[in-house]
Amino acid sequence: MQRLLAGGFFLCFGLVFLAAGLWIRSGIQPYDDGIVTTGTVVDHEDSYGSDSDTTAVIFEFRTEDGRTIRKTDSLATSDPTSIGETIEVSYRPSDPDGARNLSHAQWFPWLFIGIGSFVMLLGAAAAVPAAIGLAVLAFGASKAVGGNDNRKSVPTPQDASIPHGTSGQSEFGILLPLDDTGPQDKLR
Repeated sequence: MQRLLAGGFFLCFGLVFLAAGLWIRSGIQPYDDGIVTTGTVVDHEDSYGSDSDTTAVIFEFRTEDGRTIRKTDSLATSDPTSIGETIEVSYRPSDPDGARNLSHAQWFPWLFIGIGSFVMLLGAAAAVPAAIGLAVLAFGASKAVGGNDNRKSVPTPQDASIPHGTSGQSEFGILLPLDDTGPQDKLR
C-alpha cells in the first residue's frame, strides 16, 4: 500500500512539473496566427520574494499599423535582458497587448518537462505493480469469500475420515445444499 501511495504522489508531482513546463513553453513560443517582430527592453520591474529576487523586463515594439505597445513580460528571471537590448516579440494583430517575449532560454521549459516526465515514470514504476498486486489480492479475496456458490468442496479419497454429518456433505462426499430444502421437501 505504501508503494501505491508513494507512486501516486510521484505521479501527481511529476504531472505538476510537466504541466508547468508545457505552460512555460507555450508562453515563449510564437503565436500560430501572430506576427514576429523585434522589440526593445526599456525598463525592469523588480519582484522581491522570501527566497529570491526576480526581475521582469518591460519592452516596447511597433505593430504593423504603427502603434507602439509597451508590455511587462509575464516571466521574471534573476538574470534579465539588459535595458536597451533588442528582443524578439510575437503578437496577434487583434491583441497586441498580449505580446510574448520570445528571447527566453528555449531549454528552460524542457527542463521542467524532462523532470516531470522522469518523476512520473518513477511513480508509475512504483504504483502500477502495487496496484496490480492489490487488484489480484482483492479479486482473490472476493473469490474466497463469495465465489463458490455456498457449497463445500468435494472430499478426496484422502479425506475419507471426515465424519458423517459434516455440514453440507453426505457420507459419500456428495455436495449438498446448505439450506434445509432438499429432494425430500420437493416431493411433498
